[in-house]
Amino acid sequence: MTTLLTDHGLLRAWRAESTETEFAQLYGRMHEEGPLIALPWGAVLVTSHAACRDVLADPVTWRNPDAQDFQRLCGPGAGKPARHGVNRTLFHLNGPDHAAQRRRFASFFTPLAMEAHSATIRNIVSGAVAGFVDRVTRTGSGDAVADLVAPAAGRVMCTLLGVSEQDHGFITRMASDLSFVEELAPRPSCVKQADAAIIELLAYGKRLIHDRTFTPEGGLIAYLLSQAGSSSRNTVDDVVTALVLMMTAGVSTSMALMSSAVLALGGDDDARHEAGAFVAECLRCDPPAHMVGRIAALDTVLAGQQVARGTLAHVMIGAANRDPAVFAQPHVFSPGRPQSRSLTFGAGPHYCLGAGLARLSAVHLVTAWRQWATGLAITKSRHRRRSGPNFRHLLSLPVTVISR
Repeated sequence: MTTLLTDHGLLRAWRAESTETEFAQLYGRMHEEGPLIALPWGAVLVTSHAACRDVLADPVTWRNPDAQDFQRLCGPGAGKPARHGVNRTLFHLNGPDHAAQRRRFASFFTPLAMEAHSATIRNIVSGAVAGFVDRVTRTGSGDAVADLVAPAAGRVMCTLLGVSEQDHGFITRMASDLSFVEELAPRPSCVKQADAAIIELLAYGKRLIHDRTFTPEGGLIAYLLSQAGSSSRNTVDDVVTALVLMMTAGVSTSMALMSSAVLALGGDDDARHEAGAFVAECLRCDPPAHMVGRIAALDTVLAGQQVARGTLAHVMIGAANRDPAVFAQPHVFSPGRPQSRSLTFGAGPHYCLGAGLARLSAVHLVTAWRQWATGLAITKSRHRRRSGPNFRHLLSLPVTVISR
């Protein structure tokens, strides 16, 4: 039997901590509690790297929470518009439904597809960095999240979707608002924001189709419309589902990673470490999602403990990536370390579809920052994050000009 966690201080810290020191202390305490921690609401925290990988790599025993699970776990809240919309994406599908939807989108995110988009993404991200550096140099200060990362991630996604770059502000706002619905026990005001976002996305998708305001070929919207009659209700639903998926799996992930990379660049950045290794360590230390949920599809054993069918498991990616049994000096940012065992993007058939896009965008950002932003200082002590056990994305990261 797992031991029931009664340390309410740890539970509070799990929902609130946001600094590097607090992350280290939080995940260190979780590892001291054990690889599997029972929670008062009947769920379990999975904290060790081995146990997390066992869950993520076994979709037969451990499945994505689906609409019925949310109805059971959330009650009336499961019927909210945003919850309903997100439930239709890869995050909450299983088996053949998951495989079919993944096949539809996968061609846009293969290594070959990312290579084809690399020059465009590099130009967008590098241009954003150069413009940001110029503005901060002229004005004396800026915010790396609002003024650099958000516009860059939004423009990259507009290009992949095949919509106007002028929509980038709308795209990033939708991504931010929709992410609330995937947080553990989100506040009612956040759920309201997410519900409003899903309604706006539906209207946006309808306008795209009706007005044909998208690139006629090469983008995801055009591809989806080529598969069926553009006036069919199913096609509208497909476009909206694609938009929800791209907002959550593409934009939010890229924004979180690029923001973390800029924050890390404010430390002792050793340019001898190539950008890919630097980004990989950012992903390990500060993953875009610090946990994912899975449901036990049958009675099973995990980390030597019995787990009943229907149990909700909070798979702690953040803790797994700092497991001292796998990573030497787990709380030290060290881009030279082997990264093959990081679980940031999951494992098995549910491996994150947008992983390549997020990595590529961040690598181009790190490269451009090292080239052009040597005269800027990142005010690490003044950064702000979202609070929450899952998404701890940076909200603000002040940057100033280095005094000469």
